[in-house]
Amino acid sequence: MKRFYDVAVVGGGAAGIAAALAAAECGRSVVLIEDYGFFGGTATISGVQSYCGFLTSGPHPERVVAGMGLRVLEALQAFGHPVEPVLQSSGNWIILLDPERLKVVLDRLVLNAGITPLLHCRVIATEGQNGHIDALLCSHPEGHLRLEVGSVVDATGNANVAAMIAPHSIRPRLQAATLTVRIGNVAPGHAPDREALHAAVIDYQRRTQRHLARSNGGYFVPLPWSGSYWAMMIDVDLVNTDAHYLTRAEIEARSIAHDYLESLRRTVPGFEQAILETSGPQLGIRSTRCVTSLLVLMEN
Repeated sequence: MKRFYDVAVVGGGAAGIAAALAAAECGRSVVLIEDYGFFGGTATISGVQSYCGFLTSGPHPERVVAGMGLRVLEALQAFGHPVEPVLQSSGNWIILLDPERLKVVLDRLVLNAGITPLLHCRVIATEGQNGHIDALLCSHPEGHLRLEVGSVVDATGNANVAAMIAPHSIRPRLQAATLTVRIGNVAPGHAPDREALHAAVIDYQRRTQRHLARSNGGYFVPLPWSGSYWAMMIDVDLVNTDAHYLTRAEIEARSIAHDYLESLRRTVPGFEQAILETSGPQLGIRSTRCVTSLLVLMEN
């Protein structure tokens, strides 16, 4: 295996995949480093089964994302995955995702581009000075690995690498973390309405004496290939991504999910026999810190 790469991309989610593909297309040698055993980021790790932002919101959507994002959609479509946008009650258009097919599609895109993938690999330290990274020290199941790099793209989603090399540039940004779940065994034709979800929230709070962060009951999106619902209904506070706080938040979110599922069974028509098919597999963390950049790019 090579020990020097022109570009190291850390994080194999949507941003990391796009950055790695673009760098490879420019003729650079690229290594793509990912903690998990698959790519996809929140779509596969946190159960967020949609891509948002490809189209403007409202009744007359316009495509605003192309490039590498469009390449992923085209690869999904060639693999037999539907990519037609679905309108949500919020007015946003989303593209629903089957995580298992997405994993395979991203594998193929990465390998066909000549990118070196490193799964089950985590950056634990950086070497460099004056804010420039010269090498990454990575941990993997057999020990440690040192990679010399020309440039690094931090696509971790939470400025993990930036915090190592330039901690003075990091500022906190507190947001709730979300546990997404997939709910199955719902009677056909019984989409939950707001009135029924409001009743579920009241039932949950009465039984548990706890406040539900999503007071509207959450969002439930039917998945056309399975008949199940992808649900965003559980938010928990997360101070930072220290193992102590993460552990507490993960355990709390799972407990809430099961308690709230019981309220859905009690109050929502068609959900009497509903089951929690899967959660996560980890909390969706929007961000707990941001980088104070040298230049902010904005478009009016």
